[in-house]
Amino acid sequence: MSEDVKNLLIFTDEAPEVLVEYIEKFDLTVLKKEDVNEDTILSYILVDDETEAKSLKSQYAQNINELTRVFSLSKIKDVKTYLLADGRLSMTEETAKTPIGSWVLEKFFSQEVSIHLDENFADILKGYESENITNHLKTGLLVDDISTLAFETGHNTVALRSFLDHLIIYFTYLKQAGLSGIPYTVEYGYSDHYFIVQAHAPVKNFVAEYLIDSFGPVHSKDPLKYILGVVSRSADFFDMSYIDEPTKICFTGFWSRNKEIVGGLAFHNVLTSKQVKKLLERRIQAYQEAEVKEDALESKQEQLKTKLLPGSILEMIVDTDEDSFISKKPKEAASLMAFAIEKFENDHPEKDLEDMTGEDLTQIVKELPDFDETELVEGDVEDILERIQKQESIAIVSCS
Repeated sequence: MSEDVKNLLIFTDEAPEVLVEYIEKFDLTVLKKEDVNEDTILSYILVDDETEAKSLKSQYAQNINELTRVFSLSKIKDVKTYLLADGRLSMTEETAKTPIGSWVLEKFFSQEVSIHLDENFADILKGYESENITNHLKTGLLVDDISTLAFETGHNTVALRSFLDHLIIYFTYLKQAGLSGIPYTVEYGYSDHYFIVQAHAPVKNFVAEYLIDSFGPVHSKDPLKYILGVVSRSADFFDMSYIDEPTKICFTGFWSRNKEIVGGLAFHNVLTSKQVKKLLERRIQAYQEAEVKEDALESKQEQLKTKLLPGSILEMIVDTDEDSFISKKPKEAASLMAFAIEKFENDHPEKDLEDMTGEDLTQIVKELPDFDETELVEGDVEDILERIQKQESIAIVSCS
């Protein structure tokens, strides 16, 4: 079946009324489970909650590709689980009927992303301002100005402050890791019913892994584990987009004075490193002749040997035990991994790092000068090997 056909899988007798307009406008083909065969490619899957999303990802694995989007017309409690199951939109039917809900759904199904707040909401905004942040330690006046305006227009200034403060901290973590730059741009506006704050920052090599673990429970020693969870819960509706050209991430928070928006979140154009890699491979296969494709892939593989993303934020992708060698001696572990990567690539130029085995790594460790291999306890070799292979998968994104 052609991938130009946009299939929407539902598990009810009829599509929800709030979706009919978008089904018609974007020419979606509505399927029930009995309509799906091994050749069907699903563009969208409507689920009840994150548990069903996780189950269906496995059940329909052969029908899902890197661009399949899962969404729900109800609130999601466990955002991290939902994101891992390719969940990209959670919105109640009540919210879907509002101007904000309409804008989000239009964006979700069109897959077109814009960061111009004044243009996106020209019909409803009464006031609009834009400011740049070049120092995360000097944001007090801006936050005060926005909070005062929100208070004057009858909105929740406490929640708005929480949204801004935590989002600026998240941007700063990205900047420290070499994944983002300045300025951070903050736009905000209001209408009779809504207050909207949007912030965006330039990024490079951004993938969903840098979001997913930030929606976990509060952890006093590691703010990265929960910081975006606070951001999302501080808004009546939370919207996040990745823009390809120029590469930026954009976060938007919505607040409704009459409480017609009752929670939800959306992620647009946000792919994992694995999905980005698959998308790149599929595009190469579709648009290049076989000989040209082979040369291009070989060239990219050569480039990948020296390209790794910097920054401590990479630790979010692989959890390590606090008693592990990586946690206790991060500098020594980094040196070990660098030596292992160089040694393996020199000894096996025909292989990728993903082909490295535990036995390979154990042998390499024995050859590391001035290193006592007895320092590695049970599980350390597996942890280090996984970290090495995770870094390679992200490096693939950096050259795309």
